[in-house]
Amino acid sequence: MAEKNVSILASWLSSDEHQSRRQPSRSALLLSRGAVGLAVVGMLALASAACGPSDPVSEGRRLVVQKGCTGCHVIPGVGGGGVVGPGLAGFASKPTIAETIPNTRDNLAQWLTNPSSLKPGTAMPSTRLSSAETEAIVAFLQTLK
Repeated sequence: MAEKNVSILASWLSSDEHQSRRQPSRSALLLSRGAVGLAVVGMLALASAACGPSDPVSEGRRLVVQKGCTGCHVIPGVGGGGVVGPGLAGFASKPTIAETIPNTRDNLAQWLTNPSSLKPGTAMPSTRLSSAETEAIVAFLQTLK
């Protein structure tokens, strides 16, 4: 009887059924986890690249389109057909914002979020920009020399 059991066991061990149930070795598990980890890192890098650039100037360029600035302004490198607001070519080289406000980084940030606080009655609307969005748009506008 024992020989028959050994024979059955040996037959089962070499069968496809057993092979499909066999546990992978520790090294095989580590290799497969490492491969999955590398694949995830690669996918995250691709997703990050697909989401667009993360530097403030590029983000600012993207935001002036997304937030509708091109509806009122013509912006170099972006376009726009607006005639309500001034064209922004050479904006960073101009000494003033809206002809009266010194063109500084802080004044520009305030102008973008609450222009009437600097020039009451201006046609420039207040925006609902976050601090990060404001800083990105300021970074972009300061490249327009």
